[in-house]
Amino acid sequence: MALLGKHCDIPTNGCGSERWNSTFARKDELINSLVSALDSMCSALSKLNTEVACVAVHNESVFVMGTEKGRVFLNTRKELQSDFLRFCRGPLWNDPEAG
Repeated sequence: MALLGKHCDIPTNGCGSERWNSTFARKDELINSLVSALDSMCSALSKLNTEVACVAVHNESVFVMGTEKGRVFLNTRKELQSDFLRFCRGPLWNDPEAG
């Protein structure tokens, strides 16, 4: 599946807040599009008797995707979602003995 990009109509020398607001809106659109594509892939895999459970994190948002069994598994284990969110937000090496 190919995702088509949108034509950027913002001047390359533009520095105003409109440019940044537009950029962030497009980033959110892209993330939503990619999450939707991943969800579609999970649906296709389920038709091949494959089970998938996927957690994605963007900023403070957690996305749960997968086959029906995968989503049920992740939604009944909210601690996995919150642990993954904390892991993604925290420092890479927070273990004092790590070096």
